Amino acid sequence: MKKPVLEDIGLLVLRLGAGGMMLTHGYPKLLRLFGDEPIKFMDFLGVGPVVSLSLAVFAEFICAILIILG
Repeated sequence: MKKPVLEDIGLLVLRLGAGGMMLTHGYPKLLRLFGDEPIKFMDFLGVGPVVSLSLAVFAEFICAILIILG
């Protein structure tokens, strides 16, 4: 059975919106990770600030792009 077109459009808008909002939080962290300043980030897992920031960038930037792509 075929899905209605409006359902597909709604899911697309939801995906683009959620991914776009995540990107707005991940992009500054990405710039901080590859910037010249020393990394000061909360060590929430006890693995060091660089690894913690890298995991946050992965979750908020890379995964957001994957959500947008579907």
